[in-house]
Amino acid sequence: MQYLVVLMTFLFLVACGALDDSDDGSSTGTTDLDGLWIGTTSEYVGSTTTATEFDTIVLFNNQNVYLLRTDEAQIGSYEITSNGASDWDLELFPYANPDVDNNFFVGTRNADRFQVDGLFASDTRLVLNYDNTNRRGTAILDLDTAQANDLNVKRVQGEWSTTDSIMYINQEGGFIGNIQGCQWEGSLSENTGSTLNVSIVRRNCSEFNPVVSRPSQGFAVLDGTGSLHFMAEQDNSFLWMKFTPSTAAPTPDTGDGAADDGGDDGGDEAADPAA
Repeated sequence: MQYLVVLMTFLFLVACGALDDSDDGSSTGTTDLDGLWIGTTSEYVGSTTTATEFDTIVLFNNQNVYLLRTDEAQIGSYEITSNGASDWDLELFPYANPDVDNNFFVGTRNADRFQVDGLFASDTRLVLNYDNTNRRGTAILDLDTAQANDLNVKRVQGEWSTTDSIMYINQEGGFIGNIQGCQWEGSLSENTGSTLNVSIVRRNCSEFNPVVSRPSQGFAVLDGTGSLHFMAEQDNSFLWMKFTPSTAAPTPDTGDGAADDGGDDGGDEAADPAA
């Protein structure tokens, strides 16, 4: 009989798509949540009954949760409770000067915190509720089932852009970019199947300028639409940058005549980072 109970428990955990099976799981918060979730937050401020909506991304990395909106980031921890539910404790990083046109955001930690109730309504639907001081709301998000879960440096090699910026990533993970005088550079290295490690330095930017001797650390993900997201933290600041693959990314000229023999020199990956 005890073997039947063990088998049923195992099958239940495997069936739960939001749980990372790299851990044994329990009701004490030791199970890791996983995945990239995309949806909308409907928020009410004060006594208003009219909601303001924010495009919202939620992702989990190293037992931390990142809730990203176009007005602020919310970053913190979570604890699994029961029946697909979880409690989140989030710090707020509001953006002082969000660049919505280029999808570049820098948030600064303030003294506010959010307590959020989460529920996996299904394997692909995540619902969040919060009611904190003067703000209350609900977020409904769906699992990005097309997210790249086999991410490596070669897959993101090439040219990336936003409305006004350009960034290049080489085959070794080095990257460099600029936007109207704001410059950044750094390196990518392989981490888990769905993320890359990011080490980044920025200079001459209005915000978030870590010194060269102390680059900011973070991670990158490639979502199901082919957009590349960089996230990094430095002291009390949080950086989120989102890029799309350039439609005119050039194939690097190695100068060794490799292009005339039809050989596999990685040019396809450079021309289409999201392929």
